[in-house]
Amino acid sequence: MTVALSNMGDIRNLRKLFKAHTAMIFAVQAGDQLGASRALGALLCVACVVIAVAHLYYGYYKGPRLHLAFALPVTAGLLVVVGLGFWLGWIMATTKEVSPAATTAPPEEEEK
Repeated sequence: MTVALSNMGDIRNLRKLFKAHTAMIFAVQAGDQLGASRALGALLCVACVVIAVAHLYYGYYKGPRLHLAFALPVTAGLLVVVGLGFWLGWIMATTKEVSPAATTAPPEEEEK
């Protein structure tokens, strides 16, 4: 299923949106120090922003305005869920991976 875009400006805006995040998302494949969970978190943030913007654009700007009594509560719920998804992605993307601490075995006591 494809979404009909109103003009070529929409495609250019989407390209600009993803261009800044592409290097960070695919840095794992290039051998950078970015972990897979951090890249997934960044991808989740980008996806949440795209979903929220697409819902607001196609639901209110392009769509009919006769359904606001139903659309406003749905939009509020969707924005809460998308906000939680963005928060989770942000936490995943900004949390530093901690290497396990070196543990030393306690000295064994000799029994008498």
